[in-house]
Amino acid sequence: MLAYYQRSAAVYDRIAEVDRGHHHEALYWAGRERRKANAIRNGSPDNVGSETV
Repeated sequence: MLAYYQRSAAVYDRIAEVDRGHHHEALYWAGRERRKANAIRNGSPDNVGSETV
């Protein structure tokens, strides 16, 4: 799962670069996927599915 979220964040970063109409949305999703990857890396995968708003 870690590799999936890392790749996903990279894809969204790239989308933010090339699709200026969706720049902010793509940056949001990149950050979300990066947070999920960090949660897994830090040993708390139980928090991967939860979002705090």
